[in-house]
Amino acid sequence: MIPVRGREIWRLQNCLNSLIAQTVPFVRIAVVEESNSPRLAALCELMGIDYVQVRETRRPFNRSKLVNIGARHLAGVAQYLVAVDMDAIVLPHVLKQVLDTLKAGETRPISVRPRRLSARIKKQESLDRLASRAWDGGDHSTWGMFAVDSFQRFGELRGLDERFEGWGWEDTHYIRRAGGGLMLDLGPVVLHQHHPRATQQEAAQNREMSHGPNANDAKWGLRGIEDAVPTKGPVRGAWYGGS
Repeated sequence: MIPVRGREIWRLQNCLNSLIAQTVPFVRIAVVEESNSPRLAALCELMGIDYVQVRETRRPFNRSKLVNIGARHLAGVAQYLVAVDMDAIVLPHVLKQVLDTLKAGETRPISVRPRRLSARIKKQESLDRLASRAWDGGDHSTWGMFAVDSFQRFGELRGLDERFEGWGWEDTHYIRRAGGGLMLDLGPVVLHQHHPRATQQEAAQNREMSHGPNANDAKWGLRGIEDAVPTKGPVRGAWYGGS
C-alpha cells in the first residue's frame, strides 16, 4: 500500500508503474490518499489498483494513519503487508528478493535500504538509467521506504502510532516495538525521488516520541475513511521508460 497526500501525479505514476512491473506480482495494491484527486483515482482504476479516500484535514501529513487505513483495507488479502513510500521507485526484482529472504527464515520486519535520486531526473528515464545515477545518502537507518512485515504482527502491535505527524521516525518507533528489524541492503534497487526535507522541528518532535509506547487505541486505522474502491488486483504492466 502507498500513502499519499500532495504529490505530483507523475511522481506517483513512477512509483505505481514500478510496483506493477515486479517479476513476482503483488497480490493487491492500494493507494490511500488524504484528499480527493480525480486524476489519481482514474489512474488507479486504469492500473487495477485499489483507491481509498481519506477525509482531508488541515493537520500535517499523517503517514501512520494512512498506512494503518491501508492495512485495515487489505487485511486478509495476503500474509505480508508492504508499505511503500510515495516517492519510491522500485526495481522489478525487489519483491522477489524480499520474499526469498523471508522464505529463508527471516522473521523480523524488513526494510530495503534506499538510494537517492537527484532533483534533476527526467520523467522518461529508464529504470536501469535511474539506478546507475542513484547515490548513497548514508540512509542506514531509514526505515519505511519499502517496508515489509506480517499482517499478524502489524495487527498485534496496533500498527504505526498515529500521533506521528509530518515526516520521520514512525517506522523506527514501530521497529523498536517489534524488537528489531532487518535493514536489507540490495544496492540501488529502491530509488528515492527527491523532495523537500522535513523541518528540523518536526523531525525532533517525532524522534523524541519514537522512544515511547504506542498510543493507538482499538480504532487504529478506522478513522477518516470517506470511500474505498476495491479492484480485482493489479494488472501487469511495463515500466513507462522501457526498461
